Amino acid sequence: MRAFIENSLQSLYGIIKDLESSKILFDFDNYTAANADYAYTMYKLKSGETGYQTKYDEMKQFYSRTTGPETPSET
Repeated sequence: MRAFIENSLQSLYGIIKDLESSKILFDFDNYTAANADYAYTMYKLKSGETGYQTKYDEMKQFYSRTTGPETPSET
């Protein structure tokens, strides 16, 4: 009985590892696609295409050029 439980646990751990690996790969694919879309948006914006300013304004919050967290200025 103990061997059966240990084998079952090993199988479950293998399934969990496979699912985590798939999730990481899927997240990386989404990240790569988002970067490509942002680069294309920047290209179209710089070439003067209409309609890309709004898209750029929405996307720029995810592509900040600051190195640290922004702190609100006191006014």
